[in-house]
Amino acid sequence: MMTRSQLTRKKAIKNSLPVVECQICKTPFIQFRMGQVVCKPACLIKQLKALEKAEKDAAKAQRAADKARLHVLDPKRKSKARAKAKKALHAFVRERDLGKSCISCSTILKKAGKLGGDYDAGHFRSVGSNKSMEFVERNIHGQCKRCNRDLRGNALEYQRGLIARYGQAYVDELLADQKVRKLTVDDFETIEKIYTQKLKDLLAARAEGQAC
Repeated sequence: MMTRSQLTRKKAIKNSLPVVECQICKTPFIQFRMGQVVCKPACLIKQLKALEKAEKDAAKAQRAADKARLHVLDPKRKSKARAKAKKALHAFVRERDLGKSCISCSTILKKAGKLGGDYDAGHFRSVGSNKSMEFVERNIHGQCKRCNRDLRGNALEYQRGLIARYGQAYVDELLADQKVRKLTVDDFETIEKIYTQKLKDLLAARAEGQAC
């Protein structure tokens, strides 16, 4: 007894029509019209659904590509990334130094809910004259607003505070740091991720310590 495939091929030869394989179920069938790639209505429905899914996937991929391209072309992308990195780093520093004294005076740093924040994350080597030190954590400490803003960083007392807290070698290393740091968008995004996580870890450790 002949199989279905053999009968199909025999019939096709008799009628001089091509036999092709169904793209869906792989069964050989007589191609009655040019471009026919499925053997029966059920396979046609599956094919249409597959084409619809492929079109949706392609459209989704194109939207993602367009979004990525616009992100890269965004002229403010670097400044936005820098701002986010700064926010994450300073938030960590302020939380790290919570409860300590201001690095340049005796004011205790605490959360009181003041407008604009209770205290700042101040730089020892200022950003204005030492741009490469802007995102160096060792160069940033909790500082009261009077010292950081009104007294423009209170540099001399800041240095004395660092020596008292960490020793002369710490200050010498900061002053000797002449490394040029030209940060990219990727660098800023990495900094943001690192300090966002460090802040989470610090808060979790503090909560765990209070629970014990």
